[in-house]
Amino acid sequence: MTQSVHDPVETLQREIQTWDVPFVELDCFGIGKPERIAAIVNEFCRAHLGSNIRGYFFYRASVGSTHGIQLENGREVVIKVRLPPETNADLSFDRESLEAIRDGKGVRSFFSGAITVADAGLAETAI
Repeated sequence: MTQSVHDPVETLQREIQTWDVPFVELDCFGIGKPERIAAIVNEFCRAHLGSNIRGYFFYRASVGSTHGIQLENGREVVIKVRLPPETNADLSFDRESLEAIRDGKGVRSFFSGAITVADAGLAETAI
């Protein structure tokens, strides 16, 4: 079953408007504007994954922000953005989780293709 992708700005806006203040986006990106966040994530994808964003499957914000994305080259990726390491006590756990996902150790996903997860440390320094 093929999932459709949605406009990045609209997808981000739907989640951001559920919060009175977009604390997660302000912490992770320094801004709460969906247009700018979409541009930052697209820039990251182009620079580190070699392709622009085609569209979003989903976006969620809680402790960090999670972006389910399809790239223009067809790859389906999940990017998790968290606070910088100096303010994020859970970063070592996050890296272990990302490595388990990348290595396919018992983690399932709704994506039909391969899962590529950008290393949290790379995402934090790039964004």
